[in-house]
Amino acid sequence: MTIQETNLFLKRIKQYYNDFVIDDFKVEEWFNQLKDYDAEDINSRLDKHLKSETYGDYPPKLNYIIMGLSKIKDKGIIKDYFVVCNNCGETLNYNQYEEHYRKCTAVDYVTREIKKYSNKLVSRKQLLDLDDKVFWDKYDALLELVKSKLSNNDGKKKLIQAYFGEIDLSSDEIKSMII
Repeated sequence: MTIQETNLFLKRIKQYYNDFVIDDFKVEEWFNQLKDYDAEDINSRLDKHLKSETYGDYPPKLNYIIMGLSKIKDKGIIKDYFVVCNNCGETLNYNQYEEHYRKCTAVDYVTREIKKYSNKLVSRKQLLDLDDKVFWDKYDALLELVKSKLSNNDGKKKLIQAYFGEIDLSSDEIKSMII
C-alpha cells in the first residue's frame, strides 16, 4: 500500500467509527505495517470486519487487518497453513477455518437442542453433510422452535429474537446474558 492508500483506508475506518482518531503518527505507523500488503486485500479485510457480528461494533485492530494476509511479494506462492478446530478436532486449511467453526458450533447446538426438545439423536456427520443453505435454513427453523418453547423473560429467547432481528439488544445486554 502507498501512503495515499493508507490515508484513504484510515479515512474509511473513520467513516464508520467516529471515535477513531487519525493523526500523522498513526498514518505513519499504519503505513509502515501495511506497505507490504495489497490495498485491495486490506480493504476487503475491513469490509469483512464491518460485517462481523462479533467485532463490527468496534474499530478494527491493525493485527486483525493483516492477520493471515500474504504480502505482495509472497502472493501467488502457494502456502498452506493448517489449524485444528477447537470444537471437533478436524484439521483444515486456515482459510476455511472461520466458516467451518461457525457451522461446527451450530451443529453441536442443533444436536443438543433436538435431543432436549424432541429426545431424538441426530448425527453430527448427517448435519455437516447437508448443503450449507439447507443446514442454515434448518438451523433457523430450530431457533424458531426453541424460541416458541421459552418463556418471555428467558435470556436465551431474547438472544434468539435478536438473531432474527425481532428486537434490538445492546452489546452490554448481550454480554450480561451470556456471562
